[in-house]
Amino acid sequence: MKTKIVDIPNYQSIVKKNGIIKTRIEKYFQIERLLETKLEGDKDNWIFRGQKDATWSLESSIERIKKIRRLDEKEVLEYFQKSVRGRRPQMTVTIMDEKRRELDDWALGRHYGLNTPLLDWTYSPYVALFFAFAEKTDETQNIEYRTVFALDKYSIEKYFVESPDRIMNFDFFEPQDTNNSRLLNQQGIFTINMSPYTSVEDYISHTFKSDKKNIYLVIIYISNKLREMILKKLNWMNINYLTLYPDITGAALHTNLKYEINDY
Repeated sequence: MKTKIVDIPNYQSIVKKNGIIKTRIEKYFQIERLLETKLEGDKDNWIFRGQKDATWSLESSIERIKKIRRLDEKEVLEYFQKSVRGRRPQMTVTIMDEKRRELDDWALGRHYGLNTPLLDWTYSPYVALFFAFAEKTDETQNIEYRTVFALDKYSIEKYFVESPDRIMNFDFFEPQDTNNSRLLNQQGIFTINMSPYTSVEDYISHTFKSDKKNIYLVIIYISNKLREMILKKLNWMNINYLTLYPDITGAALHTNLKYEINDY
């Protein structure tokens, strides 16, 4: 079934252009309504990502660093592979393909803070919502909105399958090694952008600029004032640091939130 976005009543600043739709949310009920009922079709079509600052683009951490200074991706990966020896979880599969093995190593590092060319997403909109709001901002940051992105994986892949002459220099990646508890609990998936456009927004708007009908990326700006309510409701749904980071780090971060937010 083809995924589409329907009109969203009672939402502010709806902008549709070049395969992208943007909307702004000020009340919690709008979040549930949008995530549960307005992403029509098969919900497995979509992947989601949360970011704490609405001014940030959808760029990998390495792409952001490259704007400031030179960085050799191959050198970074080789140094990480050397440094992680004796520290990594036991792999559950033997990965023979060198490129796949490199991507799996990037994915492992990404879940432990390594700067990588991968952008991490989730199949769960509520996990994305958690990561958008989990981290507290200080007063100097003056963040008004946080962001949840929804990307139509199914339609993007279908677009290139139906036109083999098109070059798909943007890909989706799910690690083969299943012994990454953070990845599993977060329902994680990654994108890797090999196009000339460093951000996913630019890639979508240039690739699908002639498509006046379909939506491939939804950008949802959510008021930062809703942070505590969102995190409390997600905690009641058992979406919290304890479940998403099933280790000591998760226990520590969850404890911090409990004593930061009343009745968490």
